[in-house]
Amino acid sequence: MARKWLVAVDDGAWAEYAFNYAIEFMDKKNDHLYLMHVMEETGRLMAGYATASVLEGLRQSEEDKARKILVHYGHKAKHLGVRPAVKELLRA
Repeated sequence: MARKWLVAVDDGAWAEYAFNYAIEFMDKKNDHLYLMHVMEETGRLMAGYATASVLEGLRQSEEDKARKILVHYGHKAKHLGVRPAVKELLRA
């Protein structure tokens, strides 16, 4: 029976550890791997201190960074033999 693995990833060492743990113990031919990255809401942090265009630029920059992280781990999973499609989740 296929299991579902959810791994939260970022650019830190703990994310790398969690990813490697999941890859090591999952059934790469049957299990499903879900990669998730949670972004900080820059609008709430800087509300009142920056213009809307600055906030949008910060949000877009964070989203681009998050997508690069997800794509990196997705490619790595496929390279390591994960056969079912890897699902990449981006949450704000």
